[in-house]
Amino acid sequence: MSFGITACMHAGPHAVRYHLDLESARLIHIASPAVAPTADTGSPSVRYSPGFRDSVLCLTKDEQHRVNHAVMRYLEDPWLPGLRLKKLRGKSPAGQLWSMRASEELRILLRRNGSAADLVHAGHHDAVLLKAALIEPMEAAPRVPEPEDSTVASDQDVKPVPTKHHDRPPALQEPDLPAIPPGATQQPLLWMWSVDNLRGYLDVRRGASAARNQDDQFPPVSAAQAAVLVGVTEDDAEDKLLDGWPGDANAPARAQLLDVLVDLSEMTPEDWREAQLTADETAAVERFARDITEKGAAAALSVELDAEELRQLASAPIEDWMLFLHPDQREIVERSFAGPARVSGSAGTGKTTVALHRAAWIARHRPEADMFGSEPLPILFTTYVKSLVPVLETLYERLPGSTRDAVRFTNIDLLAAQMCEEAGDLRDWNRVQNENTFRLAKREIVRPGTPLHELGCSDGYLQEEIRRVIIGRGIDDLDSYLGIDRIGREMPFRPAVREQVWELRVAWRDLMDAKGLEHFEDRMRRARDYARALPEPRYCTVIVDEAQDLTQTGLELICALVARRIPTTQGLPRHELGADSVLIAGDVAQRVYPGGYTLLAAGVDVRGRSHNLGRNYRNTRKIIEAAIACAGSFAVADLEAEQGRDLSPRRSDAARETETDGVPPRLVITADKSAERRWVAAEIARLREANPEDLALSDFGVFAARNEDVDAAVSVLSGSRLLTQNLKDSALGNGDAKDGGVKVGTLDRAKGLEFKVVFLLGVSHGAWPFTAKGVSSPAERADAEALAASKLFVGMTRARDALYVLCSEKPHSLIDAGRDHFETIRIPAA
Repeated sequence: MSFGITACMHAGPHAVRYHLDLESARLIHIASPAVAPTADTGSPSVRYSPGFRDSVLCLTKDEQHRVNHAVMRYLEDPWLPGLRLKKLRGKSPAGQLWSMRASEELRILLRRNGSAADLVHAGHHDAVLLKAALIEPMEAAPRVPEPEDSTVASDQDVKPVPTKHHDRPPALQEPDLPAIPPGATQQPLLWMWSVDNLRGYLDVRRGASAARNQDDQFPPVSAAQAAVLVGVTEDDAEDKLLDGWPGDANAPARAQLLDVLVDLSEMTPEDWREAQLTADETAAVERFARDITEKGAAAALSVELDAEELRQLASAPIEDWMLFLHPDQREIVERSFAGPARVSGSAGTGKTTVALHRAAWIARHRPEADMFGSEPLPILFTTYVKSLVPVLETLYERLPGSTRDAVRFTNIDLLAAQMCEEAGDLRDWNRVQNENTFRLAKREIVRPGTPLHELGCSDGYLQEEIRRVIIGRGIDDLDSYLGIDRIGREMPFRPAVREQVWELRVAWRDLMDAKGLEHFEDRMRRARDYARALPEPRYCTVIVDEAQDLTQTGLELICALVARRIPTTQGLPRHELGADSVLIAGDVAQRVYPGGYTLLAAGVDVRGRSHNLGRNYRNTRKIIEAAIACAGSFAVADLEAEQGRDLSPRRSDAARETETDGVPPRLVITADKSAERRWVAAEIARLREANPEDLALSDFGVFAARNEDVDAAVSVLSGSRLLTQNLKDSALGNGDAKDGGVKVGTLDRAKGLEFKVVFLLGVSHGAWPFTAKGVSSPAERADAEALAASKLFVGMTRARDALYVLCSEKPHSLIDAGRDHFETIRIPAA
């Protein structure tokens, strides 16, 4: 348990609290919502007396949490109706004791001094009143304004807890507060400051202002003038300032000194000295953070960096650029949201950067421990892409001021597996056996003349329908399946078809259950159910990156791990997503898996808390325009379709405002796939030789549609003595510029990553994407084409400076649509 002084500092509509631990002399950041200053002389603050600690320890664990919750609500707003703050005695300026409500039976006794309060005692109603009667009034406590009505009925409904006489705490040890000058009728604003302390503070402040060339300076203050300031009260402050600094010429000085009086009335000399001791150690970090905040992107950094420093920054690993925030991004990072929030935007707009900085900001502003010593809940940062997790964790650790142990990084599949394993319900996943059981089920259900047989869709399409639509959206009965909008699926399924799909789903499930097998989507659904049954949340905040590729049950699992449990009369608690509980980052235009869902269907309402980023910081103008020309005509289903958003935005809406113009992408036409791979290996070697200082191997990304093409590319590159990293097998580290290796993988694994140079292999006619042989349905081919466009858009927008698209003999029709945006290179057959 930490004892000390809690102070609140306002910046516009936002408030940040700091707690000075008197035992460890540490300054602890405490997050607080955006609240206006109260009716008192400043923002509320509390000090815990030793006697208060003893009284709290006599309570049950549940009662302790209720007391802690009441104190935190008091810091938000002392006049919240549920607290029922009221004065017990104190008709004169002396001895103002107050009580506030923690529950129906629990009360907290406090002594208020303006906006500051000493917490004296916590206990059951009768015990608190008895304690108040035994405490002698303090001499000369200040007058505190009361609200017009401080006894509004609370909406809380907590069963009374019987008072137990043996729970009464030991004798209270009153805090040692400074004495009040004799004869004073009102406490001075600076009652805790001496003349010497005040002059020291003013000298330091004046010196800092002069060093920054600020205009908020004021004349030196003599000892006699400081003595006047120390004795100033609220009522006579303006008169004494006018006497000491008369005339219009001194008006600025009077205004500055009045600000000083207000500032210092909320801190002690010890608070100020503690801040001074840590100022030198943090100055360099603060300056760097200020430069990032104010300068933003590279062009503006020229104010701070010389030509050589700019060259080094431009040639640094791509991850270094994620340290920077545009003011629009920072507004999202540092905002307090009343509930779940979303940040969207097209490729390169900085969604992941915002998410990482948000995690660091939440970590810095959460309390280190509550008043009972309980450790705060961690922050969860999760994503669908397994290979992206170590990259995100490393980037987070490189952020200035990040708190390493506060944030846990994991991918959603591992999170689900851990929940099921904890419940003793982790089953085997085997792709080959899963497909074998599907064929057995289909042979039993889909017979000639039945609706599914007549429809003519492939096995792969039916498996996706069952896994991503039925299981992925948590559909448990046929009626629900018959009534849903199959988001992201263009092939129409009439009721008779859906009924047979449901039969197939049941038959497939039964066969897999008999063999102890499961789908990833089944595991996700069960993990969600286990998380919902937890008695308490496991995380204080969850941040989801690449949310568009999650299933609905995946998002529901994440929300169950952070939701507050609200008691109900039915017995089962109601789950509620509180303030700053969830941040969802993603772009539906970059979805690379079939199917979809909406946030409202998952129980997530972000209305009024959804932000779209509109500036592209990654791609050159020529790269993003080529990507839009190739894949921009396809509509995509938005996550907020039920919340007033356009159901079908298009990739052509992608952010075109970029930092640089760049060079056109290259379309490289070769004789066959082998020639594509050999050309890429030679081009990487050539670019490295031409730019040895500016291009590292880790600056190159090579991507293909299928795993077999990835394996073949790794073989050719390794044979050319180029160090490689297969995204399927490797956990990406910190992207070290010297030994990271060329990154090679499928486009699914490229999500969230970016590189200076990108090569896309096999974008050939009839080969992108891979479509099952024998598919005759035009509707299924249309679905495949839409997914191919999404994957192509993702691949093209991984490139920052240079993009190469390779094909054999003839490019895919999607490339033909944007052919004018490419420079074509034809490689003759060997």
